[in-house]
Amino acid sequence: MRMNRNLLYGLAAAGAVLAGAALAQPTALKILQPTTRATPLPGMTAVGYLQIENDGRSDDRLLGAHSTAADSVEIHQMRTTGGMMQMRPLKEGLAVPAGARVDLRANAASGYHLMVIGVKQQLNPGDRLPVVLDFEKAGALPVDFVVQPLADTAGGKPAP
Repeated sequence: MRMNRNLLYGLAAAGAVLAGAALAQPTALKILQPTTRATPLPGMTAVGYLQIENDGRSDDRLLGAHSTAADSVEIHQMRTTGGMMQMRPLKEGLAVPAGARVDLRANAASGYHLMVIGVKQQLNPGDRLPVVLDFEKAGALPVDFVVQPLADTAGGKPAP
């Protein structure tokens, strides 16, 4: 009888864990098109662009980021107000709603990006910049940002 009781307790505990996991409805994040631009010198600031898709049923939040290749990484919001571009760090992070995609992209009149401050080495086209994105629920997600040229050779336009 003692063995059956232990087995029942074990099954009950396993069921509770599975039920808790089902109730948590974890996020299912995909990081798409992580890019940055070349820097002419070390010690400069780079900008990170990417898309975050949340295919899960639970909201998540990008709380911050860090990199061994830079002094710090911040999430920034850009906004044009009265014809003036304003940029500020998001201290509370960036919401990533369930079933949605959040774009951190270049050339936006308003939007978001990562500021990679104090890059330790010059970034050349084709290099990879390692960054760890820190999410509230998904945890730490390592991402390699592909370094793009400062401008394309055809029209002198900034890389996307």
